[in-house]
Amino acid sequence: MKLPAPALAGLVAVTVASPAPTNAAAVATVKYKNDATHTYKCDSGTIVLSCVRSGTCSFVEKCTDKCIVDTQGAGCTGAAVAVEESHIVGRAANYLNNEAVSYHCDRDQYIIACPAPPNGCAAMVECLVKCIENKLGAECADQKRAVAASTDVGPASLPQTGSDEMITNDLDAKGRKKRYECSDDRTGVLVCQYGFCQTDHYCKRGTSCYSRCNCCKKSNLASRGLTQSDHDEAPQPITGSDLPVAVFENSVGVAHGLPKTLNAVGRESSELSLSAREPKCQPGHYRCQYHRATNSGYIVVCGQDGIWHASADCGSNMRCLEFPAGVAHCWPLETLKAAREETRDLSTPVDVVPCQAGHYKCFRHPETKTSWIIACDGKTWHYSADCGPNQKCAVYPPSGGVAHCLPL
Repeated sequence: MKLPAPALAGLVAVTVASPAPTNAAAVATVKYKNDATHTYKCDSGTIVLSCVRSGTCSFVEKCTDKCIVDTQGAGCTGAAVAVEESHIVGRAANYLNNEAVSYHCDRDQYIIACPAPPNGCAAMVECLVKCIENKLGAECADQKRAVAASTDVGPASLPQTGSDEMITNDLDAKGRKKRYECSDDRTGVLVCQYGFCQTDHYCKRGTSCYSRCNCCKKSNLASRGLTQSDHDEAPQPITGSDLPVAVFENSVGVAHGLPKTLNAVGRESSELSLSAREPKCQPGHYRCQYHRATNSGYIVVCGQDGIWHASADCGSNMRCLEFPAGVAHCWPLETLKAAREETRDLSTPVDVVPCQAGHYKCFRHPETKTSWIIACDGKTWHYSADCGPNQKCAVYPPSGGVAHCLPL
């Protein structure tokens, strides 16, 4: 079976061949079974690959004899060669591109969503191991180790370390390299030597093991800006856009946010409890959350982990509105106030006639010094809404008679 064209984008290109098993004995040696997430294949006759539904394939192991494949999966006819750094795609985030938004990787650490046309990107999820991007979208890769055996020691006999402690690989007295890596469930750090792994220490509550440092850390997505790395390096913009407005789109709607500062997308204050309202949520949905420290509304997004994460701060001059279900917006307070005011005739002669009932246009008010949306009742233009000091009025489409308040 051939892989689709975008299957290996961003990875080392391989040509997948699927040789049929030569005999019944070979079929019996298949050890990697296909499931709902993974399909195992052979490459070059000696390499086992794991492929996910999106088409991305990753190395599993190299066979000393040969790789065989059948309808159940693939495996080696001889002993497998353990590889220290081998990865397969596991719990894939499966963020697939569509006409409204495309998904990309930021420094191999975050999956970010970028709307079309580009107007700022939003952090969706932080990958524990690595972010993989291809032509179909982006997903998080998991890690699988090939070791001879592993021994878990109970937590009662092992010390716990701080969440920011870095583990330094060292050499034992015989010069055999000792290495550290994360356990499969990411609840602790393993020490591996001579082909065996055992628990070195467990992570404290609220932390997980990260493969970038093989250490226990808190999630970085909610605790800091997207541009800040694990080290004290200078921050870099996540996109080339200087627009201070973040736009987030998904299959259920669109959310607009006005962050207080640039590159603030994805941040969360320690006082903002995003999971307090409900233990689990539907990934890709948005809602509003009040932040008492900043006295402002936040747009929060449900990540692939089923937990709410901060997405954008609406600021002091905007409020967060939820409509429809699963969609949140930052809306100007001035516009909401103006919409409730009684309409009055517009006295400027040039804007009185002619006009078509039900049409809207923009007008710069000489008193408020702000842009207004005005509506025609068939004879006279009337005030409809004040866009406020941080918004501008725009007619779109140009000949459609429809006006909008847009961020400056």
